[in-house]
Amino acid sequence: MNTKIKSLTQIAIVTALYVCLSLFLAPLSFGAIQIRLAELFNLLIIFNKRYIYAVTLGCMIVNSFSPLGFTDVVIGTSATFITLSICYMMIKKIKVLKLKLAVITSVITLSMITVALELHVLYQLPLLLTYGTTMLGEALSLLIGDIIILIMRRYPTVMTFLK
Repeated sequence: MNTKIKSLTQIAIVTALYVCLSLFLAPLSFGAIQIRLAELFNLLIIFNKRYIYAVTLGCMIVNSFSPLGFTDVVIGTSATFITLSICYMMIKKIKVLKLKLAVITSVITLSMITVALELHVLYQLPLLLTYGTTMLGEALSLLIGDIIILIMRRYPTVMTFLK
């Protein structure tokens, strides 16, 4: 298969999965107490940087449905792209899968300050409490993803598809 077509197909699949999962679970995907389960796709950057684009595009589409409106499309999507790019640079030289997962999970969980700030500014929600609840939801989503990846590594065929 042509590598360009394969790459675009993988980006499209992950983008679609991110959007479908987020919108299917829409009541949990937005707000001060949120568990956007599709955030587990952030972890795919372990396998290839193309997933930065897939998750960012998925986030942009989902954020267009956000109660925060255009602000979330611009700020949330930008924060996703920047955070994933930083994570990718941080894990490039790391060889141990579990350490890569820990770095990504930690950095992305801490990056939820962006969501908390949006909610604080637009809805006057308490910043620290909102940061705590969004961090908790993000950590939960990513930990579920960590477990899935650790299980999937036992299946080389699946792992080959992701690269």
